[in-house]
Order: sequence, then C-alpha cells, then structure tokens
Amino acid sequence: MGRRRSRLAAVAAVGLVVLVTCTVLAVHAHTTAFGWFAYAPLSEQSRLPSVVSDRELVAWAGAVLGLVLLAGCLGYALGSRPADGRARRADR
Repeated sequence: MGRRRSRLAAVAAVGLVVLVTCTVLAVHAHTTAFGWFAYAPLSEQSRLPSVVSDRELVAWAGAVLGLVLLAGCLGYALGSRPADGRARRADR
C-alpha cells in the first residue's frame, strides 16, 4: 500500500509541476510584434496577426496534460479508498 501511495504522490507531483510550468510559459509566451511601416506590402495578400502563437498553444496543451494527470490521480485516490472509511487490511 505504501509503494502505491508513493507512486501516486510522485505522479501527482509531476502533474502539478507540469501544470504550473506550462501555465507560466503560456502566460509569458505572448509577445507583441507590431509596428508602423512606411511602405505598402509588395504582395496582394493581406497578413493578419495571429491571436495565439504556436508557443502558447503548446504551453496550454501542456497545462491541460498536467490537469489531466492531477485529475486522474485524484480520481484514483478517491476511488481506491473503502466506502465505509476504514483502512483496508492486507490479510483480506
């Protein structure tokens, strides 16, 4: 039982670290790149600035992965405990 609990705690810790790291990266990944130019573009295409960068998408996907890990650990921990609240005995 102790080994299972320590593994669960390790996976939950990894999920928490991934969640916090990716959230910080996603919040600080957005860089504003705009400016005024004195010339017209040479091509006929108009270029619209992207709202979300690729770096932000990857960071938010990592944050979602961390949330999934934490939710899985919490669900496993809540689902594996006995219904009546007593501790399980190993000799059963």
